[in-house]
Amino acid sequence: MAENARIIISGFRVADGQREEVEMTAEGSYHKKDGRHYIFYETPEDLSQGAARNMIKASTDCLEIVRKGDIDSRMVFCPGKKTESSYVIPGGRLELGICTQGLQVCEKGTLLEIQVEYSLDINGGHVSDNKLKIEIRRQCQSLMIK
Repeated sequence: MAENARIIISGFRVADGQREEVEMTAEGSYHKKDGRHYIFYETPEDLSQGAARNMIKASTDCLEIVRKGDIDSRMVFCPGKKTESSYVIPGGRLELGICTQGLQVCEKGTLLEIQVEYSLDINGGHVSDNKLKIEIRRQCQSLMIK
Protein backbone atom coordinates (compact mmCIF):
# COMPACT_ATOMS: atom_id res chain seq x y z
CA MET A 1 0.00 0.00 0.00
CA ALA A 2 1.37 3.41 -0.98
CA GLU A 3 2.08 6.02 1.67
CA ASN A 4 2.36 9.79 1.27
CA ALA A 5 5.97 10.93 1.40
CA ARG A 6 8.14 14.01 1.31
CA ILE A 7 11.15 13.64 -0.98
CA ILE A 8 14.22 15.79 -0.34
CA ILE A 9 17.03 15.58 -2.89
CA SER A 10 20.32 17.36 -2.30
CA GLY A 11 23.80 17.02 -3.61
CA PHE A 12 26.58 18.51 -5.60
CA ARG A 13 28.65 18.02 -8.71
CA VAL A 14 32.19 19.09 -9.42
CA ALA A 15 32.92 19.94 -13.06
CA ASP A 16 35.97 21.81 -14.37
CA GLY A 17 36.98 22.61 -10.78
CA GLN A 18 33.64 24.30 -10.09
CA ARG A 19 31.23 22.99 -7.45
CA GLU A 20 27.50 23.28 -8.14
CA GLU A 21 24.94 22.38 -5.48
CA VAL A 22 21.35 21.28 -5.96
CA GLU A 23 18.43 20.89 -3.57
CA MET A 24 14.75 20.24 -4.18
CA THR A 25 11.72 19.05 -2.25
CA ALA A 26 8.60 17.33 -3.59
CA GLU A 27 5.56 15.49 -2.31
CA GLY A 28 4.92 12.01 -3.60
CA SER A 29 4.21 8.42 -2.68
CA TYR A 30 6.26 5.53 -1.32
CA HIS A 31 5.84 1.79 -1.14
CA LYS A 32 8.06 -1.22 -0.59
CA LYS A 33 7.72 -4.47 -2.50
CA ASP A 34 9.99 -7.53 -2.59
CA GLY A 35 12.76 -5.69 -0.70
CA ARG A 36 12.77 -2.73 -3.12
CA HIS A 37 11.73 0.83 -2.32
CA TYR A 38 9.58 2.67 -4.89
CA ILE A 39 9.12 6.44 -4.77
CA PHE A 40 6.93 8.40 -7.21
CA TYR A 41 6.73 12.19 -7.47
CA GLU A 42 6.26 15.04 -9.93
CA THR A 43 8.44 18.06 -10.63
CA PRO A 44 7.74 21.15 -12.76
CA GLU A 45 9.00 21.03 -16.35
CA ASP A 46 11.62 23.49 -17.51
CA LEU A 47 10.33 23.69 -21.09
CA SER A 48 6.55 23.62 -20.71
CA GLN A 49 3.74 24.21 -18.25
CA GLY A 50 3.48 20.50 -17.45
CA ALA A 51 5.04 18.28 -14.82
CA ALA A 52 7.63 15.55 -15.16
CA ARG A 53 6.83 12.16 -13.63
CA ASN A 54 9.70 10.71 -11.64
CA MET A 55 10.33 7.28 -10.17
CA ILE A 56 13.10 6.14 -7.84
CA LYS A 57 13.63 2.41 -7.33
CA ALA A 58 16.18 1.51 -4.68
CA SER A 59 17.63 -1.64 -3.17
CA THR A 60 20.89 -2.25 -1.32
CA ASP A 61 22.69 -3.15 -4.57
CA CYS A 62 21.22 -0.78 -7.18
CA LEU A 63 19.45 2.58 -7.60
CA GLU A 64 17.38 3.57 -10.62
CA ILE A 65 16.03 7.08 -11.29
CA VAL A 66 13.57 7.54 -14.18
CA ARG A 67 12.15 10.85 -15.45
CA LYS A 68 9.38 11.17 -18.05
CA GLY A 69 8.40 14.54 -19.46
CA ASP A 70 9.93 17.18 -21.75
CA ILE A 71 13.23 15.52 -20.87
CA ASP A 72 13.32 11.73 -20.52
CA SER A 73 16.08 9.95 -18.68
CA ARG A 74 16.86 6.68 -16.98
CA MET A 75 19.91 6.57 -14.75
CA VAL A 76 21.10 3.34 -13.11
CA PHE A 77 23.64 3.31 -10.27
CA CYS A 78 25.27 -0.02 -9.35
CA PRO A 79 28.45 0.13 -7.22
CA GLY A 80 31.58 -1.00 -9.01
CA LYS A 81 29.91 -0.98 -12.42
CA LYS A 82 29.66 1.42 -15.33
CA THR A 83 26.14 1.69 -16.67
CA GLU A 84 25.01 3.29 -19.93
CA SER A 85 21.93 5.52 -19.95
CA SER A 86 20.19 7.94 -22.26
CA TYR A 87 19.14 11.52 -21.68
CA VAL A 88 16.58 12.56 -24.29
CA ILE A 89 15.93 16.27 -24.78
CA PRO A 90 13.84 17.96 -27.49
CA GLY A 91 17.03 18.64 -29.50
CA GLY A 92 18.35 15.09 -29.43
CA ARG A 93 19.82 12.31 -27.34
CA LEU A 94 22.88 12.26 -25.08
CA GLU A 95 24.53 9.00 -24.10
CA LEU A 96 25.49 8.93 -20.42
CA GLY A 97 28.07 6.74 -18.74
CA ILE A 98 27.64 6.39 -14.99
CA CYS A 99 30.46 4.96 -12.84
CA THR A 100 29.12 4.38 -9.32
CA GLN A 101 31.73 4.47 -6.57
CA GLY A 102 29.33 4.04 -3.63
CA LEU A 103 25.69 3.44 -2.76
CA GLN A 104 24.10 3.38 0.69
CA VAL A 105 20.43 2.68 1.37
CA CYS A 106 19.41 3.03 5.02
CA GLU A 107 15.91 2.65 6.43
CA LYS A 108 15.20 4.05 9.92
CA GLY A 109 11.54 3.94 10.90
CA THR A 110 9.68 6.31 8.58
CA LEU A 111 12.90 7.68 7.05
CA LEU A 112 14.63 6.18 4.02
CA GLU A 113 18.00 7.70 3.18
CA ILE A 114 19.86 6.98 -0.06
CA GLN A 115 23.36 8.26 -0.80
CA VAL A 116 25.20 7.68 -4.06
CA GLU A 117 28.61 8.81 -5.32
CA TYR A 118 29.30 8.58 -9.05
CA SER A 119 31.16 10.06 -11.97
CA LEU A 120 29.36 11.01 -15.16
CA ASP A 121 30.52 11.05 -18.74
CA ILE A 122 28.58 12.24 -21.78
CA ASN A 123 29.27 10.77 -25.20
CA GLY A 124 32.44 9.19 -23.79
CA GLY A 125 34.00 12.29 -22.16
CA HIS A 126 34.21 12.82 -18.38
CA VAL A 127 31.89 15.62 -17.27
CA SER A 128 31.62 15.61 -13.48
CA ASP A 129 32.01 13.87 -10.14
CA ASN A 130 28.78 13.80 -8.15
CA LYS A 131 27.32 13.05 -4.75
CA LEU A 132 23.56 12.75 -4.27
CA LYS A 133 21.51 12.33 -1.10
CA ILE A 134 17.83 11.40 -1.28
CA GLU A 135 15.65 11.44 1.83
CA ILE A 136 12.17 9.97 1.79
CA ARG A 137 10.11 10.85 4.84
CA ARG A 138 6.99 8.74 4.97
CA GLN A 139 4.05 10.58 6.46
CA CYS A 140 2.13 8.29 8.76
CA GLN A 141 -1.64 8.47 8.74
CA SER A 142 -3.17 8.82 12.20
CA LEU A 143 -6.53 7.29 13.07
CA MET A 144 -9.02 8.83 15.46
CA ILE A 145 -10.59 6.18 17.67
CA LYS A 146 -13.66 7.08 19.68
